[in-house]
Amino acid sequence: MHKKVLVLLVLCSFSSLAWSASGDVCRTAPHSAMAAAPLTDKTVFVCPNAGSNTISQLYQKGWRVVQAIPQMVTSGGMPPSGQVPTQQWMIIVEKL
Repeated sequence: MHKKVLVLLVLCSFSSLAWSASGDVCRTAPHSAMAAAPLTDKTVFVCPNAGSNTISQLYQKGWRVVQAIPQMVTSGGMPPSGQVPTQQWMIIVEKL
């Protein structure tokens, strides 16, 4: 009886590894913050693991968007006087 329980536990541990999720942080190219760029179905995100895709393409590939965040992009603080700040969209995705 103990051998059966041990075998079952070993098999369950292998199946849990196969079901573990993975995540990715994806961003759009920076654009001028003065011209609002809405998040649309044509917005392309560059992801380290998932590649360059729209949200629809990510879902077709089995990824799910967990969060979408607009970000101001600066290089070490406030932009110099007269320089227009840039913005980009960031999404966090997971693949189950």
